[in-house]
Amino acid sequence: MELQAPASAEDLARDELAAVAPWIFDGLVRLDPNGRVDPALAVSWEHDPRGMRWTFKLRSGVKWHDGAPLSADQVAATLAGCLPGGQFAATGDAVEITVELPTDALPMLLATSPACLIRRSPVPGTTEAPSGTGAFRLRDWQPGHSAVLQANDEYWDGRPYVDRLDVVLNRSSRDELLDLELDRADIVELDPTEARRAQQENKTVWVSAPNQLLAIQFSPSPAHAEERGLRQALSLSVDRASIQKVLLQNFGESTGSLFPSWVSGYAFLFPARIDLAQARKLVSDAGRAAMWRVGYNSGDALTHVVAERVALNAHEVGLQIQVVALGANPPRAGEVAEARLVRYRIEGPTLERAAAEAAEAMGFPGPHEPQPEKVYEGEKAFLEAGEVVPIAYVSELIGLSSRVRNWSPRRWGALNLSEVWVAPSKP
Repeated sequence: MELQAPASAEDLARDELAAVAPWIFDGLVRLDPNGRVDPALAVSWEHDPRGMRWTFKLRSGVKWHDGAPLSADQVAATLAGCLPGGQFAATGDAVEITVELPTDALPMLLATSPACLIRRSPVPGTTEAPSGTGAFRLRDWQPGHSAVLQANDEYWDGRPYVDRLDVVLNRSSRDELLDLELDRADIVELDPTEARRAQQENKTVWVSAPNQLLAIQFSPSPAHAEERGLRQALSLSVDRASIQKVLLQNFGESTGSLFPSWVSGYAFLFPARIDLAQARKLVSDAGRAAMWRVGYNSGDALTHVVAERVALNAHEVGLQIQVVALGANPPRAGEVAEARLVRYRIEGPTLERAAAEAAEAMGFPGPHEPQPEKVYEGEKAFLEAGEVVPIAYVSELIGLSSRVRNWSPRRWGALNLSEVWVAPSKP
């Protein structure tokens, strides 16, 4: 299995194992194929009438990868950092969670937040790897380069079909396609151009729902009226339809919204339109030239080509953009750019969870009330402030060899590898 990058930089800042964590660690709960919360390490849960105190009863007989039994004390300890302001305590064979504000969405948060995966940290000063209870255990780990995962024979939900996963990280999409063509890899992550080429060569390409936002994100600082006008001109100059058709190869959707339409249902209220005449007027009304440096992650070829196309579009209305290569988000010391072309994973699968993901990635001030109309109002105000210019949503694209069987990921992009198996090569 080959992946272009270990994970988003935000995930890596918290956890360098983020790319493979879902296969090593379990949560208290998980999502079924329809996006509903299902039991995992917790077999049942209940809460008080206000939705502030929750009790999760743990599954019996679960073991860490080294064979030690999982205890409620250990679960409470590992959850301590996953919910700001939350309190966690072991009570017999259950874990009690107390939240600051009433909610009925705690199970969804526990099912979708990587920070809520249950793990046992290694002893400080040792080379021991973190331990989990998941379908695979970490056999070898070369940070940023590769991982070897071994099937967990005593997994509580049944042993995986494959004995071992060899995961190669930080491969370019072009190299991954070549490895797929030469039968050197069975599962590879592709960018749109290589995915289209793979399809033309009769390779199987799995396409998720659009779940990765491509956007221009300006450095966080209050923008005065003239600056907001220039940023609006930039938005009106971008030919999103061409980007979606040519650069994304129709794998995704153009957007003027933070959230994909399949999650919010209201993305059409933020039209992804091009209006060069109005954009030129806004530039003229500003009374000054706009010259922005727009950075992109040097390890992400797709953000590079999209940034170049945005710069070309902007030039047509009098905006000057210099495209510069930068490191991963967040920027390193010494890197200077007024904005970045970013790719953020906003997969939901609920609007409330998507809003939380946008808050974490972009500083979106998600509303306290999760109703769609409240999220819409917050998004409208956030976009009018000009901090982010959405461009398109791209799907996750996975190329599969003819040997892969029982491929059954979630439509929003979560890969379920415990049920996949690989047929023997023909002699």
